[in-house]
Parts: sequence; C-alpha cells; structure tokens
Amino acid sequence: MAAFNELQHKIGGPASALDKDALIAAAEEEREALIPELEHALADARRRLVSASGDETRGDELFIAANEIRQLAACANRPSAGRLAHFLASYLTHCADKGEAAGAHVTAPLVGAVDQSFIVKEHDPILKAIVDESARLIQHLSAAGD
Repeated sequence: MAAFNELQHKIGGPASALDKDALIAAAEEEREALIPELEHALADARRRLVSASGDETRGDELFIAANEIRQLAACANRPSAGRLAHFLASYLTHCADKGEAAGAHVTAPLVGAVDQSFIVKEHDPILKAIVDESARLIQHLSAAGD
C-alpha cells in the first residue's frame, strides 16, 4: 500500500474510511452551539443597520452592517435576512461603483425588509413576499440602470 499523503496522515487514513454521517452530525452540533453567538452578532448588526438608515453620511456603516448580516444569516438559520441584506449591500455597491449616492427610496424599504426579516418567522408567506418584492425592486433597478 502507498504511503499516506499529508492529509491522510492528519486524519488517520483515507477519507473514504471516515464516517461521513458522523462528521456531518458533529459539524451541525458545532454550528448549533454557535447560534446564540451568531444571533447576538446579528442583533448588533441589525441595530447598526437601522440606526444608519436614512443618514446619507453613514452609507459606509449601512454597507458594513448589511454585509455582516449577509455573511452571518445563513449560519444562524436566517436565509431570508441574508438574501435581503445581500440585495441592500449589492445596491450600495452598485451606487458606489457609479459614484452616486444611494437613494433613500431604495435603501429605506430594503432596510425595513431586513429589519422585518428578524421579526417574521422564516417560512412565513409574508416573509417570502417581502423577499420576492425586494428581489423585483433590485431587478427593476438593474434593468433600468439606476
């Protein structure tokens, strides 16, 4: 038999010999243990997002908070919050790339949608409608070049 490669040496043998179901279950347990910490970080980012909303001088803070929510939401079982924050961060990036100020007519409803995503249960049809309407708004803006 050929000598173990470096990875096989670290894991104690070939990957095919590992109990993949046990590894997945252990990873899920670890993720579940982190959810309270993730929820705390999301609540902080949500507060900063809402606080920066409507203040044109705090666009960077709005982007940072939206981006943090986008990155953390999926791990905390909040995919809708992540998707909505993605729409907001993408819009802010688009505006910055064009050298234009982000319009409150777009940021305010998107911030409101992100905020509501923390109140409404993940599988609620209302939240799905909020995500779908936000997606249409972003698609419309992309098509219009706004």
